[in-house]
Amino acid sequence: MGVVMKIAGNNAGYTKAQMDAFAKSLEQSGISMLQSRNILTQLATANIDLANASALGRVAQDLAVV
Repeated sequence: MGVVMKIAGNNAGYTKAQMDAFAKSLEQSGISMLQSRNILTQLATANIDLANASALGRVAQDLAVV
């Protein structure tokens, strides 16, 4: 899943280091490594700005609680 995430990120204009940093920020919020990479792949494929990925992850967690 890491390779797919990096390719999708590269296609969206992000470097490997940026994608790894986005994944780490999601993992620090309690999202599993596999799920964080899957989320980033989907966001990059949809051309959504990944700078807001951790905020979107937190919102998704809050919605899951509700």
